[in-house]
Amino acid sequence: MNKYEALGRYIEAKEKLAKLTEKREIFAGKIIDASQHLQGISATSLKKTSAEITEMLEQFIKINDEALELVDQINQYAEICERPKVS
Repeated sequence: MNKYEALGRYIEAKEKLAKLTEKREIFAGKIIDASQHLQGISATSLKKTSAEITEMLEQFIKINDEALELVDQINQYAEICERPKVS
């Protein structure tokens, strides 16, 4: 892969990472909001809310794993095209 091809892939991967980061932050906010309302609710509501939080957390983890993979890719491209690495 030449420097220019790596640069194109670097830019594309950084754009994907920005979108994933935004999506991850949305899920984090939803998890926080849902977990703040756990006290004082009925057992039935608690079970439903807990299931919703679990589902959101699973999505959060999936998105975070995708973001971590992209970070690795970006940093590989960064070395080739002499751009800053990300974390």
